[in-house]
Amino acid sequence: MKNKINIKQYGKIHHWIRYHYGSANKCENKKCQATDIKGYEWALIKGKKYEKNIKNFKQLCRSCHKLYDCTDDFRETMRKLNTNTNKKVCKFGHKLTNENTYSYKRKGINNNPTRTQRHCITCNTIRNRVYRKNKREALDTISSKLKELTDGK
Repeated sequence: MKNKINIKQYGKIHHWIRYHYGSANKCENKKCQATDIKGYEWALIKGKKYEKNIKNFKQLCRSCHKLYDCTDDFRETMRKLNTNTNKKVCKFGHKLTNENTYSYKRKGINNNPTRTQRHCITCNTIRNRVYRKNKREALDTISSKLKELTDGK
């Protein structure tokens, strides 16, 4: 029988590992060929149980962790654990209706089929307004400082 784990246990165990042993900082895969490593992760060793035991985990770079861990069975388990897959509202409370969402396809990992992601149009509009406002303010600040520098000469 497979080791069943809920999402709270998963988070607690990973938090425990980071607290007691720190973040992963190397790749223990001897065949690792990654050149541009952006981060390391703690990975559960196959056949071991999810429990607070450092011997059940090893450090891998993200690409090796995905190759090692992300089987189709694992992806299906994580999809079932994810409570946000059938959301009715976005994280800011806007309703996710057909009129208020847009979707785009994103490539999967290791030649897996693409997956579609839904986004809230209201949040996107607000985010764009804030971005444009911040950009304008930054440009105004730069131009005023340039004026001060050129007027001072």
